[in-house]
Amino acid sequence: MPEHTVRAFMGLGTTIVHGIGTCELLVVLPTVTLEIAFVVAPDEVIPGKIDLIIGWDVISRPNLRVEKNVDGLELHHDLGQLQKVLTVQSTSDVTINQHEIADLRPKIEQMLIYYRNKTPTHITTGTMTIKLKDRKPVVYHPRRLAYEERIELKKIVTELLKDGVIRESHSDYASPVVLVKKKNGETRMCVDYRDLNKRVLKELYPLPNIQDQINALYHAKYFTILDMKSGFYQMEIEEGAKHVTAFITPDVHYEFNRMPFGYVNAPAMYQRAIDKALGDLKGTKAVVYLDDVMVPSTTIEEGMTNLEEVLSALAEGGFSLNYKKCTFFATETEYLGVVVSEGSIRPSPRKVTALTQTPAPSDLKAVRQFMGLASYFRRFIKDFATLTAPITALLRKNQTFEWTMQCESARQMVIAKLSSSPILRIYNPELECQLHTDASSVGLGAALLQEENGVVQPVAYFSRRTTDCESRYHSYDLETLAIVEAVEHFRVYLYGRHFTVYTDCNSVRATALKKNLHPRVARWWLKLQDYDFSVEYRPGHKMAHVDYLSRNPLDLDDESNLKVCALKTLNATKVSDVQTLKEFQQNDGFCRSIMDNSNSDSNYKVINDIVVTNSVKPKCFVPVAARLLAMQFYHDKSSHIGWTKCIEKMREDLFWPKMGQCLKKYIRNCRSCVLGKSHTGPKTGLWQHGTQPTEILETWHIDHAGPLVKSQGCTQILVIIDAFSKYCRLHPIPKKTTDDSICALTAVFAELGKPQRLIADRASAFTSISFRNFLSEQGIELHHIATGVPRGNAKVERLMRTVFNLLRATLTPEKEKNWPTALAAIEDDLNVTVHATTGHVPAVLQLGLNPRLAATREFLGDAPPDDNFVDPEMAVKEARVRMRKAAEDQARRFNASRVGADLLRENDVVAVEESQLAGGGKLKAKFKGPYTVWKVLPNERYALVKKGHRSTVAAHEQLRPWPSAEHQV
Repeated sequence: MPEHTVRAFMGLGTTIVHGIGTCELLVVLPTVTLEIAFVVAPDEVIPGKIDLIIGWDVISRPNLRVEKNVDGLELHHDLGQLQKVLTVQSTSDVTINQHEIADLRPKIEQMLIYYRNKTPTHITTGTMTIKLKDRKPVVYHPRRLAYEERIELKKIVTELLKDGVIRESHSDYASPVVLVKKKNGETRMCVDYRDLNKRVLKELYPLPNIQDQINALYHAKYFTILDMKSGFYQMEIEEGAKHVTAFITPDVHYEFNRMPFGYVNAPAMYQRAIDKALGDLKGTKAVVYLDDVMVPSTTIEEGMTNLEEVLSALAEGGFSLNYKKCTFFATETEYLGVVVSEGSIRPSPRKVTALTQTPAPSDLKAVRQFMGLASYFRRFIKDFATLTAPITALLRKNQTFEWTMQCESARQMVIAKLSSSPILRIYNPELECQLHTDASSVGLGAALLQEENGVVQPVAYFSRRTTDCESRYHSYDLETLAIVEAVEHFRVYLYGRHFTVYTDCNSVRATALKKNLHPRVARWWLKLQDYDFSVEYRPGHKMAHVDYLSRNPLDLDDESNLKVCALKTLNATKVSDVQTLKEFQQNDGFCRSIMDNSNSDSNYKVINDIVVTNSVKPKCFVPVAARLLAMQFYHDKSSHIGWTKCIEKMREDLFWPKMGQCLKKYIRNCRSCVLGKSHTGPKTGLWQHGTQPTEILETWHIDHAGPLVKSQGCTQILVIIDAFSKYCRLHPIPKKTTDDSICALTAVFAELGKPQRLIADRASAFTSISFRNFLSEQGIELHHIATGVPRGNAKVERLMRTVFNLLRATLTPEKEKNWPTALAAIEDDLNVTVHATTGHVPAVLQLGLNPRLAATREFLGDAPPDDNFVDPEMAVKEARVRMRKAAEDQARRFNASRVGADLLRENDVVAVEESQLAGGGKLKAKFKGPYTVWKVLPNERYALVKKGHRSTVAAHEQLRPWPSAEHQV
């Protein structure tokens, strides 16, 4: 409602208009949204087509610009640069509607302007306080600065005075200032509050755990990052504490009005204030760590809704944004030191560069600096503690500093692993966890993994060195200790939920059932009683991902230490690069012995400081530490080419003993190849015809055929054939359900009798509990064939092909609905004609009868019947001989193009061939897993089980050993 305040103003032309009131309206224009105070005027003084008039007081507002177009003038927000709206930086394909992108920028601009106008000039959810242990003031003389530094400091102070951040002071406190360079080259003034901080009572408000903040992003696809303007400078200091913040420059004495950087309680106070402002939005719609606020979302629509709520809360709390540094709806962004994308994280390239560009440490201080920075990435590096053992040994008390070959090799390995951009998945509380552990006398190691869509990915790694006492433990004790330490380390992920521990120590699995435990092990095991978990055994060769470098971490010159491990590398170091190879060789003991002539091996020589083979065409010798990287580069970075092509490429430039064997092992354990490539060469697995049936009603094969056009209420055929006599029944049924199948079988049993066993595929009608119970009540065994291997039910498959051929030949399109009648005739004809395999009529073998074909009876009319009597017993004997010979011939033909298979054992882990009919097209993975063999079945079939899935049966030809190398993403 308008306020009734009369006001006069100049209208169109030069006429004076007397207002009848005022009001404030939110005006939404195509390009801007503004709050404007209007004067309400009578209708007769304003032209009829004009609803409102915007005056110069609005047009001249700061952060607005006027642009001309053909229709007149347009108003636009002047936000500087909103360059990072919808920045799609991920290498994955992200499809976003172009219309949506075009509409998004003005929507965000309007939202930002709207809430900026509502934001107070300072934070309203908290003020900075200072509680001192004593009242002794901190006093320093001003530090001397160079002339250029004084000019720079004066500019900074002038700007802070102008913004009201500081004021001149008469305090008895005076802390010194220092100037530091920012990343962009600008200079920042910092106050040295170290002495003051010692006398301040610490604020106990907790800062968020960085890893917890990152884990909260597990579901997000889009990331919006809001950068707070001026950070701590937005929070006011209570008046009675301002004098304590005083600092002194070579020219003047100042004190802060707003919270300064460097004050010990500043982070906790700022975190408390922003948490209070966000309220319930924190952790649900916003992730916040100090002034880094992220709004994650699974869709743009959700993100826009959440963004508006967060902006509203921040505006109400007085938090202003630095628009130039905000990023909106990125699919990949850097946050809290890591690069985050949908469901995964990797190290920040900036931080990795800082590590890789540092020279080898020359003293203990440099060692501590290297380990401090490297430890920041330890969750990305498997067996970090064991890997860096030679370096951390230098930090022991009374240890003489000596940077050995082992130390440099460990440093290079850490750098190589981080340079290869390892990727971890973000922990998802909705997925099941696996904890893989291993131990050696040198160290304990563990990997926390989660599985999604058949792909197992690492979430984090844990490792630590064993103490001198622990290194002498029995292997069983060490394996148990590794489980206990790993579970406690990953407690925040595992507590309160079921998880599975995988170990290569079989005796650990029985620990929970033992009555008499060693006291030490009993104490450890008691720590695990609050956790819900099961222990699974896997042989050592299946646990290479936690075994690598834990067995022989220091002996880097031993050929046997080449293990295939580590995460999939996106940017493997190019060992073909001469400079890189030279560095690896200089850190290798064997190569150095060739270079300094202490090794007289005539197979090698040195050219340009590079060890090469002494051959017509010299090839670079690759030391042990670089061989994994070499194979990653030549195989992974070359589109995962096969062994033959890959080894030819490598042999052009490189050499090391048994290079071909190493490459075979690497490719055999390349998970991308195992899951993505189809089988080449002869298939494995020979024809297993097993024991042939020798009697009728011994084995029946059944299956469904259809759908057909609905006729007489039926759309399917239940096809039944006796494996010995080849006698068939073709029973029309309404649908291929369990109930319809049971009804048809009941009728057939009443007519022909019950078989000893029934063989069927794994269709739901034949695997249901009610179907199993029905056969069990009838005393009939049920056997299911392996999915995707139809030859297990070949007899019924061949019969169905024949039946449909005859139906198509018998029925014209207009008579298609008569298929049940035609089906009955086909059944009769098949049962009274000689079968090629047995050489006899199925009805003779099944029923002891030799009826004529219906067509024969019609043609011959009243002619006397054939008096050639067929002895059923003799027919059965002849059929047995012919069937045995037919099975042998079939096996010989089938096996001519196949090779024998290495049989699997229980607890082996395998990948299973994926059906290409389930969708996904040509690029769908060929295999999935991992599955565990829990039972070995006859005829090279295996019962498989996978966590969270139903058990299944597969033939050997459908399986591949699961790669023993690390699970890759």
